[in-house]
Amino acid sequence: MATGGQVTLYARQEIDRWRTEDENFQLSFDNLTESINPGEKDAFILYLASMAITLQNYSRSPVDNQNENLRRTAEGQIGRTLFNMLSKPDVQTEIQAVNKTWHAYNKSHRFRPESDNGHNIETKSPVPSEKEQDLLPLGRWLLKRLFAFEQKLITEERPPEIREYIGILEEALSICRENGIKRPPLYNLIIGNIDLTGELEPEYADVAERMGQDGLKWHRIMDRANAYEEMIKRAQENYTGYQALGLGWRGLRDRHEQYLARYGLTGYIHEGKLDGTFISYAATDAFLRSYLLSRLVLRKEIKDERFHPRLLFPTPGFTMLAKLAENGLEMETIEYVTQAEENFFFNPGKLKEFLQQPENDDVLIIDLQFINNPGSKIVPAEQFKKVIDVIADHQGRKGAKIIIVNDGAYLGMAYPDNQDKIKTLGEILNGYNRRIDILPMTKIYGQPGLRDGFGGTPDRFLAAHVPAITKLICPTVSYPLMFRALAIGDFVKPEDQAVYFEMLSTRQEKLLDVLRRTRPDIFDIDRSFIAPDQPGEKGAFYLFVPIRKGINPLYIPVMTGLFGNLDDTFYLHDRTKEDIPPQRYLRLALGIESFSDEKLEKLEKDLIIWRELYQQILKPVVGKRKQ
Repeated sequence: MATGGQVTLYARQEIDRWRTEDENFQLSFDNLTESINPGEKDAFILYLASMAITLQNYSRSPVDNQNENLRRTAEGQIGRTLFNMLSKPDVQTEIQAVNKTWHAYNKSHRFRPESDNGHNIETKSPVPSEKEQDLLPLGRWLLKRLFAFEQKLITEERPPEIREYIGILEEALSICRENGIKRPPLYNLIIGNIDLTGELEPEYADVAERMGQDGLKWHRIMDRANAYEEMIKRAQENYTGYQALGLGWRGLRDRHEQYLARYGLTGYIHEGKLDGTFISYAATDAFLRSYLLSRLVLRKEIKDERFHPRLLFPTPGFTMLAKLAENGLEMETIEYVTQAEENFFFNPGKLKEFLQQPENDDVLIIDLQFINNPGSKIVPAEQFKKVIDVIADHQGRKGAKIIIVNDGAYLGMAYPDNQDKIKTLGEILNGYNRRIDILPMTKIYGQPGLRDGFGGTPDRFLAAHVPAITKLICPTVSYPLMFRALAIGDFVKPEDQAVYFEMLSTRQEKLLDVLRRTRPDIFDIDRSFIAPDQPGEKGAFYLFVPIRKGINPLYIPVMTGLFGNLDDTFYLHDRTKEDIPPQRYLRLALGIESFSDEKLEKLEKDLIIWRELYQQILKPVVGKRKQ
């Protein structure tokens, strides 16, 4: 039985390709691997494939590695050579085999294609257009699957979760493979993920290298991270053990503060042993620490060790953070439902009225964002200042002041023309010290898997208790993470991020235009807060698209081929509540799907095909109901 994950699968595929290219290698490799158990075979495959990549990287300059076909062909040649060396009876050690492979590869340590007759050029068989393919089986299956999903949600009385839609999309893609659908008219717009290593728009083809995920810059980042590790080893730092206090390297914390300063957020505490900053594992870890820190400080101020402050959380929003406080820390979360006409942010007057009610004197922690998820709205400065003024003037239980937990997940992620607007918001917030700023660099660097984050406060009393929380939950910060994050910051500059942010913004505009023109029967865009003629600016990389009345957004995938997220996901309570308006939305995340002119043309055609297909799917259903 096959074992292992995606890396093991990739290694097997590469070895299989080498086998098809060389019959002698195939025979020798099969004879060897038949004599060992499956686990040993996988280990050997991983070794051979990884060493081929390593030797290939060392034997060629990073510039030469830009042609993927030539690079993979060279890796195959190296891998087969290494295998032959390992098989020679006169080669006694693995090191000898590697050295002999290195020298045998050729004198200049470069791969030279044997011919230019196109032998190594991959060709693609013609793909039938979507209209020539039979999409009815896919459509009928998808309708049934979504109906079953809806019944499950009704039975369990809960909103859908983001990853449930991912599972349905993966099942749908499997149906496509089974039915020979070569270019499925399905679009992954579900989760707020980023992928810069796949196909990008031609005009932004250099974004992956700009952001340090491809090309020469990627190699330089890897080399710099290795150099940092070598330097800390030479400095005789025990970088494989625990830290005395797991705040993370000061140099990396400074790097995050430099980014925050670009947007007007400054003044973090560094006074000898009094330090209000820390490196976190992205946002969730930073929020956990911030909630714990806020509760600890409020308990000491109020002189009640059992006091549980309540958290005010605006929705629609990333509700996992509110659930973290409520389920993980037993802190009651109060949902504040925001409106589109108020930029999905607090209404200053309503917030003041809420806070002044005696029963709310224990609401002493407030979450906020400059740029809302899912709405992607940049809060207008005038509204933002009024809200901060309300918070600054308020005193809660026993005179306690509110602690703001500021979520900077999308800080700066906007079209270059909007950077000054975001900086203005930062300067406004910077006037209120009783806060904790959270800066996960995951989306800002375009690497959600990096898990590099930061938390910091300019408040001395909050800073004084950072060590207590750090000792409780973080004995050390991952050194490999810090090596990599520092190296990325060395090479990824503001001008690189500006192009990356611009790419995401153009995707918003492109998709918005296509939806408005092709499917006005579903998406009510022209009269919404994201209409092209509306003055509100967008940030982040989402579209929170309004759905026309009478359409159940849960069935959007079978009506359009677009897999997004229901608005229910971004609220804490049932949408039947009277204070939630009847307008329904679908959030579309644009970090994975690129939109070249060719792909936009295909998307337009697919949206029209799904409109016709949906009517065909419904015919037998309607007929059965009449009978």
